[in-house]
Amino acid sequence: MLAASEFVVGCLADANELCLVIPRTEYESLVLVSAGTAIVLEGNHEFVCFPSGGNESWKGVIVPGVKIEVDETAMFDAENWRLPPGAMVRRGAELVIVARDDQGFSRVTQCPIVNGLPRCRDNFAAGFARWQVVIGRGEERRILKVVDIAKSA
Repeated sequence: MLAASEFVVGCLADANELCLVIPRTEYESLVLVSAGTAIVLEGNHEFVCFPSGGNESWKGVIVPGVKIEVDETAMFDAENWRLPPGAMVRRGAELVIVARDDQGFSRVTQCPIVNGLPRCRDNFAAGFARWQVVIGRGEERRILKVVDIAKSA
């Protein structure tokens, strides 16, 4: 459950930090928003990314202040192979998600999710096939969404 102070209702244009947008109807989608980019997390457009800035068409319940946790038991070497859409990758000073470009060419891109992390060694990366979106800390921590790309493959 969410406390009334933990969310607002609006559109993607209103999402200005890492947040989860929860659909209110069957015509809306579950979307992760970060750094001006939206990534669809479910349905026919799963892991498709598109710009969120100024977007007033996509609406829902916006939950700011979420965090991403990765499952270290679902880790893989992300340095030298084709990365699957939906994977989280830790490289450099950031955490990125592998997503499909919305231009219809099935091009895969990496969208920054969290920046300013402690820097990894150059040319080293770890991928994660299972991760989750959480809110709160300690006893107040709740899981809002679990993504497991191994199960959806």
